[in-house]
Amino acid sequence: MSVGIGVIVIVLLTTEKRWASLKELSDSCGRSLSDMVDDLKGFDVANAQITAWLGQKEKMVSFLGPLAAEPVMIRNQIQQLDVCCVFHICSSPGCGVAELIIQ
Repeated sequence: MSVGIGVIVIVLLTTEKRWASLKELSDSCGRSLSDMVDDLKGFDVANAQITAWLGQKEKMVSFLGPLAAEPVMIRNQIQQLDVCCVFHICSSPGCGVAELIIQ
């Protein structure tokens, strides 16, 4: 083997090692980005659910007024819920009033 071929082989082996290292790094970054996209999709779904839930709670608070801590006011609010259910005022999906009683 001549001297020039030996140098070329060494450069080729070094380049192959560097290529393998860069390919591994690229694959790792790709997996990391894929995980990030999945996380962002999860956050988007959670945001939509929380937004809907908060909208329901806002409707409930606007119907009941401020949440009470006193027994008399709590009874009044429960009576308001009963009237609401009897007259089907809040029977539409997403009203959230019935959820308060369950929770």
